[in-house]
Amino acid sequence: MITWSTYLSAVSIFLVVYYALVLLLFFRKEIFNKMKMTPARAVVTSSPLQASEVAAPVEGNGFQPMPLLDEVHAYMNQAALDLPKEQEEIVAGVKSILQKYPPLVDPFFRLSINDLVVSLAESKCHVEVSPDVLGRLWR
Repeated sequence: MITWSTYLSAVSIFLVVYYALVLLLFFRKEIFNKMKMTPARAVVTSSPLQASEVAAPVEGNGFQPMPLLDEVHAYMNQAALDLPKEQEEIVAGVKSILQKYPPLVDPFFRLSINDLVVSLAESKCHVEVSPDVLGRLWR
């Protein structure tokens, strides 16, 4: 014979397991990130960078690229909202951002920034940037 207390215990255990599985299914990335103690990815906003956030020199290559990359991401997010954009407009906007930072003498940074501009222009603005137009970034 099943009593009410046995029935309620079984139902409550079932509900706890059910909702735990639902939470695990929908929030598994966040849960695993917290278990690994890695921070979740930050959302890039389209707010302009402050003057205090310009690239700080570091040992080795003398340039810290994260503020520059964040500003390029923010520009592309804003450009995606202001559609349609032409490839010349996108390259001119990125060039104005690059002028605020120290000279990028390392070819690795230039290639990385070129790749970033091409991929963001295609994914966010739906514009293909040709290599000829992209070469204007560094003149």
